Amino acid sequence: MREATLFGENLLLNRRYKFNYKNDEILITDTIRNNSSTCIKFMYLLHLSLWYPFLTDKCEISIRSKKVVPRYKHAMDNVDNYDIVPLPNKDFMECCYIHEMETDEKGMTGYCIYNNELDIGVEVEYKLEDFPYFC
Repeated sequence: MREATLFGENLLLNRRYKFNYKNDEILITDTIRNNSSTCIKFMYLLHLSLWYPFLTDKCEISIRSKKVVPRYKHAMDNVDNYDIVPLPNKDFMECCYIHEMETDEKGMTGYCIYNNELDIGVEVEYKLEDFPYFC
């Protein structure tokens, strides 16, 4: 994928997928290259969407966080339940939390979502220096 303008930025994103079927792993490697003649500042955001039928109230969420801060005032009321997937509710207001993540000795952090009913889960690991903010 390329983001470019005439006489401006020229950023190229290359994404590589590697599937390890023996270990049930998918490795996604993104490389961003600046092809312009000047230094370009940019923000990189990674969003992973997991929805029904995987994401239900039967899921356990484990986030390697040291500190949890509600992003919105109304999220403060539910901060103790940030790791619980609620049942669908048409009146539910999104609660978003900013996490200060813990790392292992290699600087890695992540989270895991496991659906007990389906007996399947997703674990995401990454270098904290690559993504210092988790929400």
